[in-house]
Amino acid sequence: MIFPLLLMDYFICAPTVLVRKELALKVGGYNPESMMEDLDLFLKMAQDYSFKGILQVGVKYRILETSLLRSTDPFHRQATRLKIYSGYLGQKGEWDRFITHQFLIAHRAKSSLLNLVYSLQLGIQKFLKSQFKKHY
Repeated sequence: MIFPLLLMDYFICAPTVLVRKELALKVGGYNPESMMEDLDLFLKMAQDYSFKGILQVGVKYRILETSLLRSTDPFHRQATRLKIYSGYLGQKGEWDRFITHQFLIAHRAKSSLLNLVYSLQLGIQKFLKSQFKKHY
């Protein structure tokens, strides 16, 4: 169940995670080319393994003005996340729609054509929901 949650929001604080090395290596390990190598690893692992969590503060996370989170613009961070997500397109059909939706959200402000496509997609979703409610 954690795979779709990670697609919706990356909520894991990496320094608090313990991973069995052999399991991480089985899924390909860290991708050092990725700006978000921990998200990439956790998505790969979430497809094959379950996760357990403890609801307690494990670390205090300090964000400086020079931190990667602050030093890159939000669009670039979202583009990096979408690049990771694109590796999962076609693996499970139910996630393709979500990944495509995330792409449209990220890029609609930069493109009037994508803004139109996004609006059309929302219109179709509303129409389908109304038809479903009417008939069921």
